[in-house]
Amino acid sequence: PAGMTKTYTVADEWRLANKALGYRRNNGQIERAPTIADSVGWAAGFLVSTIDDVQKWNAALEHGRIVTPENYALMGTSVRTADG
Repeated sequence: PAGMTKTYTVADEWRLANKALGYRRNNGQIERAPTIADSVGWAAGFLVSTIDDVQKWNAALEHGRIVTPENYALMGTSVRTADG
């Protein structure tokens, strides 16, 4: 419903031709950082995406194509938890 065409699971991230690569410093040398194991699911839902698809997701979410407007409003509602 969001029209996303460039969002994949981490296992399929090779499909993102222009994916940003991470680098790190190791013993004073800059090197490409290792890819995080794709067997791990993260809070982001095990997905990689483009900024354009993230915008499509946000627009669809905000305009009632993912959840109802009432549920969308609840997503931004503050509540007090049992531990304060």
